[in-house]
Amino acid sequence: MIRVPLAVVTQQQPKEGQDGSDGRVEASAGTARFLNPDEVPPDATDRLTRCEVQASPKPAPDSVFVTQGKTELRGQKLVYDETDGIARIDGPVTFRRANEKDPLTGSSERIEVNVDEETTTLVGNVVLNSEGGRVSRAGRVEYDDAANLARLIGTPERPAVSVKGGDTLRAGIILYDLDRNEVYAIKAEGGTITGEFVEGGSPNTTSATSSELRPLPTATPPALTSLDNF
Repeated sequence: MIRVPLAVVTQQQPKEGQDGSDGRVEASAGTARFLNPDEVPPDATDRLTRCEVQASPKPAPDSVFVTQGKTELRGQKLVYDETDGIARIDGPVTFRRANEKDPLTGSSERIEVNVDEETTTLVGNVVLNSEGGRVSRAGRVEYDDAANLARLIGTPERPAVSVKGGDTLRAGIILYDLDRNEVYAIKAEGGTITGEFVEGGSPNTTSATSSELRPLPTATPPALTSLDNF
């Protein structure tokens, strides 16, 4: 569900030989009003003005509200074009996911919502903060509220990172179980899985090159016993 103060909905001009055409939605804060006939310039070309309507969009932080399951997201401007079925929400974007044990908050530069497939992608400097102390970062996050899963996507040069206490996990892809607050790692093409984990006050570093999805160990080997919270 998407809520906004102002939405301007227009129909694109149909292509030659085409019966219908795609629509476009631009939404943000702002105002709109009906015009008196004498307020419409004779040479007006804007379709809204010609229809005696004046819309004044004013993008502002926290003016676009998106609710998806347990998650609430806020941005400042939304543009949806039926041509590709993607709703793009400009940031700064903030969000919160309800959880009785460990609520999650975060931010990103923008959001892309695939309306047909009902998928949400956070894009640009994505940060996830759990109340329990986990901080995760990635350039791109595929967010699935229904499956309670976030897929943090990095690159070999800038891997996704998840930190809790003195433990740090880096990988090309990190799967984040949003309900259990646990992470799992997948090696990206040309990358590795690495981690730094504190045990008894001394840091330990480990790495892996496996490309398979795997939960991190909880008890063995001894140097990785602190991974039970991952």
